[in-house]
Amino acid sequence: MGSLRVYVSGDSSTALRYDAHRNSKGIVTVTFPATTAEHKVLEYTLGTAAIYPAIPGIAANDKRFDVFRRDFLDIFQLQAELHVLANHAASDPCALVLYKYSDMARYAPELVKGLTALDLICETLDRYLGGFVSYGMSGYKEFEIAADNIANSSERYPYPTLDTYPSLLISAYDYADGSGDERWLRQNYEGLRKWTDLMSAPNADGSTLLEYPISGNSGSWRADADRAPVQLVGYDRLRTPGCLLQRIGLSRTAQYGRARRSRW
Repeated sequence: MGSLRVYVSGDSSTALRYDAHRNSKGIVTVTFPATTAEHKVLEYTLGTAAIYPAIPGIAANDKRFDVFRRDFLDIFQLQAELHVLANHAASDPCALVLYKYSDMARYAPELVKGLTALDLICETLDRYLGGFVSYGMSGYKEFEIAADNIANSSERYPYPTLDTYPSLLISAYDYADGSGDERWLRQNYEGLRKWTDLMSAPNADGSTLLEYPISGNSGSWRADADRAPVQLVGYDRLRTPGCLLQRIGLSRTAQYGRARRSRW
């Protein structure tokens, strides 16, 4: 048991379409394209595969780790309609936990020839850099309300959660460092810099601690609270991107990050 791999011969451009909804429809559908006048024969091959990283001390025949081998990929759930990694294929995307996926993706083996888990991270980051909004970001609309989550006039989420931008920056670091894709880093530097500035903007009392402007989550923290776990994550995000920026010759920007960090 494990993940399902599907191969097709007869037309290299064939793609499986899938959709998933959790509420009113409660469905998961996968569509296998039929033959056409141009491609009269299509052959699909389905097979199970346990895809997991090789870890010293975990033997392939050690049944104590069967669940680990089967379920390692469960964290990589590509939302069926929004085309970003999400809680699951029929759920809402949450930028604030994307770093959990990227941390795992760095150690995941190739999913299938030509596709890695880091590729999924890159595709998701490109969507956010292009303006996509998710749960925890201003303008978010729940998935089941509408399939289009592009920013709108909704005021339900007036401010991004404190962990949103640190999470996106962690994911960007994981992808760029894990893949070695310096071209992507150069191309998206301005967007990453914007996230850093939004994350570390001084708050109302003049300190550089991350602070949420209003009380949230049904008043479970004070309106002026500086959440300690988020501060640690945010501090770390001003450190690690500098290492990557130095690789592409942006040493002055890396120094800027170190200077911002020294104020914490």
